[in-house]
Amino acid sequence: MTNKKATPQAETHLPKGSKAQVSKTAIVAAARGCFAAKGLFDSSMQDIQTAAGISRGALYYHFKSKDDIIKTVIEQNLGLMASRIETIVRESEENQLTLEKILIELTAFSEQITFGPGRGMAFHVWSYSMVNNEIRQIMVDFFNRIQSLLEQVINVMQNKGHISKKLAANVAATALFGLIIPGFTVQRSFLAERSIDAKTYIETMFTIFKD
Repeated sequence: MTNKKATPQAETHLPKGSKAQVSKTAIVAAARGCFAAKGLFDSSMQDIQTAAGISRGALYYHFKSKDDIIKTVIEQNLGLMASRIETIVRESEENQLTLEKILIELTAFSEQITFGPGRGMAFHVWSYSMVNNEIRQIMVDFFNRIQSLLEQVINVMQNKGHISKKLAANVAATALFGLIIPGFTVQRSFLAERSIDAKTYIETMFTIFKD
């Protein structure tokens, strides 16, 4: 009788309950570290397994491929951004927040995500999305959600009289999206000591536009 080659899932008992969640969290954290150290493309499933300190079977129980891990990291990062904007929309409706203060907070939060665990992954993902339609669609869906939330922020500011209602909210939201996500991130990443932090970036933009 011939021996069948074991699948990754068959190499260990499947984790259950809280242990499974801990294992999955460890995998994602390990992947972020690998992506930061070696880049998105040069990090292998073996690298991630070793960094997470788990069995091959446990790794493949949670994620069938590196793309699955990448999707999870993207969803976590952009999900956090969207959730923060949702909170700010609620706060801006209840409190007297200026658009400038809102954008400073959003830009600072964007910096935390971009330069936290998995530093630089945003650029790898943007590149990868050009050749992987599934990754691209995940990003498009989240970016559309973030743009829509920024539009809600604009609407709140317009209703409070802080922004002219003549300005199309959807167009303004798209411009703000470009200002906060790629605009701030690129200068922060590539201008080295000449780059500016979130507060200075937004305050300078407001000064330029006012003048």
